[in-house]
Amino acid sequence: MRFHVWLLLLMGLAVVPALACGTISTQFPIESAAPPSAPTNTPLPTSTPIVIPTPAPSDPSGLGGATGPEAQEPERTQRSQVPLVVGERARVIARDGVRLRSEASREAAVVAELPVSSLALVVDGPFVADGFFWWRVEVVGSGQTGFVAEGWQDAAYLEVAGHEQALVDRAPRVGDTVEVVIRTLNLRQAPSVSATLITALNLGTRMTVQEGPRAADDYQWYEVRTEVGNLTGWAVVAAGNVTTYKVVE
Repeated sequence: MRFHVWLLLLMGLAVVPALACGTISTQFPIESAAPPSAPTNTPLPTSTPIVIPTPAPSDPSGLGGATGPEAQEPERTQRSQVPLVVGERARVIARDGVRLRSEASREAAVVAELPVSSLALVVDGPFVADGFFWWRVEVVGSGQTGFVAEGWQDAAYLEVAGHEQALVDRAPRVGDTVEVVIRTLNLRQAPSVSATLITALNLGTRMTVQEGPRAADDYQWYEVRTEVGNLTGWAVVAAGNVTTYKVVE
């Protein structure tokens, strides 16, 4: 009897460590966790492209004007070696002359037709209009004022007077080019103050000496032919102490 009790005790002691070590599984099933569901492929959010605005062209003037060809000035057409300057005289060099207009515009009224060799005092400018550079001038001799175009493409209409050739104080000779240096000078049909008046020559008119000198009525006369109009007549070279025309060299 005592032997069976000890045997049962020994068997109980053996079961306890086995349970502690986990070698004996429980008869109750362990609840398994539900299998994980397949991951949902959630699409990534579509990125919105970042638009970087193109910077506008700089406008250093601050006026907001166009920067294209429409805003550029026309090509300057002046071809003379010395540019026109306000306060100096300009000479018309266009073969057919140039129009003096009331405003700096091709549509403005024509005040006068200035023939080649005409002189004008540059009063103001230049002004840009209609693809031209314009100068406000006062015509020497007549005193008319208006605007003249400087030139067009390769053709200059005006040049600075007196820079390429100088006026010298010496007696004219046949063949010389001379220029009137007083406001008006009478051109007559003969070397006489009583001869028929052909015309009055304005300041700056250029002429070619044909004959002379010839003394008459206390004056020295030369026969001259004008560059503009080819008028031929006689004109005194001096009146008292005043020289009326000088040699161009």
